Parts: sequence; structure tokens; C-alpha cells
Amino acid sequence: MHAVVAGLIGFVVGMMANMAFVLANMALFPMPEGTTFEDTEKFQEYISTLPETAFILVLAAHISQSYVGAAVASRLCTATETIMTVALVIGFLSLIGGLINMQTVQGPTWLYIEIPLYIVVAYIAGSTETQSREKGKKSE
Repeated sequence: MHAVVAGLIGFVVGMMANMAFVLANMALFPMPEGTTFEDTEKFQEYISTLPETAFILVLAAHISQSYVGAAVASRLCTATETIMTVALVIGFLSLIGGLINMQTVQGPTWLYIEIPLYIVVAYIAGSTETQSREKGKKSE
């Protein structure tokens, strides 16, 4: 599959993984009546009431977007030489989204640990697929 198409599919699947964690978090810690993502003031009030443990799922959501998206995109790439590029583009796009999110929503300071992890997990996903294909070529 062409790298751009693989990247788009991977990015969408990564966003779906992210939303699965967000929905799980909302099931565990429901938003108050009348609070929406669009109402930044009420949403920030809701965020400030969450226990620290809720942010572990937030971290998992954000990192899963990068990892799952990069893994899917890497797997769909037909050209082995583009795998790492596509994976890192997914990681970089996820990083940009994470930075924008952190400017909009104030979470705990420790959550900033996710910033380098976007690229790290995307690299791991791309590297895993590259190694898998190299093993496949050797066994043929």
C-alpha cells in the first residue's frame, strides 16, 4: 500500500485507539451533566476534579494513538524502506496533537512525560515491523 494511504489509515486507527481509552476513562470518571469537550471552562473544571489515576488512562490514550497508528501504518506499507518514515510521521503528528491538547487542557505536570514518548513508541512500532520483515526475508 502506498505510504500516504497507509499513514492516513494508521492515523485514523490510532485516533480510534485513543478514543477507546478516552471513553473508558469517561465511563470510570463521568463528566458532570452539561459538561462537554467544547465548553473549555466546564471541561477544565471537570479535569481539575479527576484523581491522579485518571491521568494514567489519559497517558495510555495519547501514547496508544502514536503506537497503534504507527504500527498499523507500518504494517500496511508495501515498501520496507518507507516503514520508519511513515511510523515517525504518525508519531510526530500525534506529538503535535498532544502539545496542542496540553496547551488547551491543564493536566498534572507529570503528564508531560508523554512528550518524548510519542516519538519513542512510533519508533518502536516502525522498528518492530522492519525487523519482522527482515526476519521474513531471511526465512524465505
